[in-house]
Amino acid sequence: MKLYKIADFIFGVHMDESLDIPENFKKFEISSSPEDIQTEYFIKIVDELPEPQQCH
Repeated sequence: MKLYKIADFIFGVHMDESLDIPENFKKFEISSSPEDIQTEYFIKIVDELPEPQQCH
């Protein structure tokens, strides 16, 4: 997991290490403790998205 900070918002991103991070986004990467994380995102590359579920 890599940690990022934008303003006062600290978040973690879980993703495959082979994914390229845009250079302009790398500017926000930080070294911090997991206790500081406000939310986590999980990025998964797929060939096809699942069908959306219908709301009743």
